[in-house]
Amino acid sequence: MTKKKKILVTRILSQEQRDKLAAFEIDEAALISVRYIENVSIPDKVRNIVFTSKNSVIPLRENISNKQLSFERVFCVGEQTEKLLLQYGVAHVVRENSAEALAYKIIEEKIEKVDFFCGNLRREELPLILEENGIIVTEHEVYKTEFTPLKFKKHYDAILSSALLAC
Repeated sequence: MTKKKKILVTRILSQEQRDKLAAFEIDEAALISVRYIENVSIPDKVRNIVFTSKNSVIPLRENISNKQLSFERVFCVGEQTEKLLLQYGVAHVVRENSAEALAYKIIEEKIEKVDFFCGNLRREELPLILEENGIIVTEHEVYKTEFTPLKFKKHYDAILSSALLAC
């Protein structure tokens, strides 16, 4: 009898995800948590808005859903972020699969200024590329990623990162 491979998953899985990994012995451990900043609002004069994760959209759901906001352009990274924006009634979203690709799309569209909604541990590519190309970036921190350090005594054959699960 072959033993199941042991995999550590660095977040809590949905039942659908567990079902897909049924051939493995799975341990789940949430190694990060997200804390949304309360009472975040979108400034009145935002014309071009950028989201690089669905976590940056969630704290703004009340603003997006309940107000008659009109943006010239909405840019986002990833399918999940786009789906959430569409759920909140934001149509005509420009989506790319990486922050770097999104930055070049914004440059290509000759945007002069963007409001970037992000977390405390956001990556540097997007604002750096935009600023190097003369685009003004105003950042709005709307969530904080916090680490939950844990020690594991068990041996694992693989570690499945939460970043891979988002793909």
